[in-house]
Amino acid sequence: MTPTRALTLFASLGAASAAIWPNPSALTNGSSTIVVAPGEAFFDLGSASSCNTLAQAAARYQQLAFPHPSADESSAVLPSLAVAVEDLDESHPTLTTDESYSLNVPADGSAASLTAATVYGALRGLETFSQLVVFDFENRQYFIDGAPWQIDDAPRFPHRGLMIDTARHFLPIAAVKKVCSSAKTLKDPEKTNLLRHALFLHNLSPISP
Repeated sequence: MTPTRALTLFASLGAASAAIWPNPSALTNGSSTIVVAPGEAFFDLGSASSCNTLAQAAARYQQLAFPHPSADESSAVLPSLAVAVEDLDESHPTLTTDESYSLNVPADGSAASLTAATVYGALRGLETFSQLVVFDFENRQYFIDGAPWQIDDAPRFPHRGLMIDTARHFLPIAAVKKVCSSAKTLKDPEKTNLLRHALFLHNLSPISP
C-alpha cells in the first residue's frame, strides 16, 4: 500500500472511529464535547465491586485514564461510569467466553454506562472508554469529544496471544514485567487473552500462565 493510499484510507475512517483503535464492531457518536470529572469513585462498579478482577481494573484505569491532576471540575458534565456485569465469574477465559460489551457515553450530564455479560467483556469496555478520554493541558481538564457515544463491541478473534521469547532474545526483568502489565490493556485484535513465555531453546512447551 502506497503512503498516499494509506493516508486516504485513514482519512476515510473519520475522526470518530480514529479515536478508538482498532475500530469497534459498531458505534455511533455525536458532535458534543463533554468535560469529565475524574473523581476517586469515577468507575462505579456497584454490585460488581465484590469482583477482585474488576476492582483492580478500576484502580488501574483510574491511573491510566486520569494520570494528571485536573483543575476545578465544577463545569464537568460526565460524573462517572457505571459498570454492570451479568456474570462475575473470574475463571480464566476460554475460546467461548463472551467478551462483548456495550458502552454508552451521554452528553446530557448523566453518568456513562458500561454493560457486559462477563468480567472480561467489562475489561474490554474499560479499555475502550480510556481511549476516549483526552487531557487538555492548557485548561487542565479531561474531556471526551464526539459525544454522545454508543459503542457495541466484541473481540474479532477468540484467541489473541502474545509471546515473549527470552530464550533467543535477552530482556531485562523490568522489560518483561512491563510487557506483562501492558498486555492487560492491548486492544483487539492485539487485546490478549494468552501470554506465552519461551524460556528455553529445548523442545519444551512454553509456560502459559
